[in-house]
Amino acid sequence: MPPACLRACSARLEKFFFVIVLRTPHLLCCRTLEVQKYVCAPDASHLRHPVTAYSNDTARRQDGGRLMKRMNMMDRTLSIVKPDGVARGLIGEVARRLEKNALKIVAMKMIHMTKSQACGFYAVHRERPFFDSLTDFMSSGPCVVMVLEGENAIARYRELMGATNYKEAAEGTIRREFATDIEKNVVHGSDAPDTAAFEIGYFFNRLEIVS
Repeated sequence: MPPACLRACSARLEKFFFVIVLRTPHLLCCRTLEVQKYVCAPDASHLRHPVTAYSNDTARRQDGGRLMKRMNMMDRTLSIVKPDGVARGLIGEVARRLEKNALKIVAMKMIHMTKSQACGFYAVHRERPFFDSLTDFMSSGPCVVMVLEGENAIARYRELMGATNYKEAAEGTIRREFATDIEKNVVHGSDAPDTAAFEIGYFFNRLEIVS
């Protein structure tokens, strides 16, 4: 718009700030873009802006900082209902507890791993004495794999599962209530962000995960 038209309309410059969330399978990041827009004062009084306009940079920085903090606390983790949990009809009970504790299920499917696939998934434990027994068990029947999303999802889900040894798990946890031995302990969960990234990628592609 030419400067003369701007003066005729008594235009005023307003700043709007939009938050754009960029998602990849294992990364959440947030950027704030400053967009300048001309609005003609005589005709703009009826407009309702779809975003909040900040009157100063301090307010913008404070709001952006709070959002970044919330986004940094959001993460994803893998959950598996193991063959014993599927065989005993515990899929719904596990899912109910996840949703009750604000862990959003963003991907879910039933699979039956081969021995080779189980060995690949648990490759980090290949030198451990329980490796053969564990992979035999995990390939013995169907599993349900899920991607969970939420604030501090990894730590919160591990707390919900309980200790690997169900006898040492806290009261009210999934393993304490339903596990029958240290191997048949109903559920699996990632133990760290790097592990979660590998495990989610092992079973799911990007198109299968819906936030």
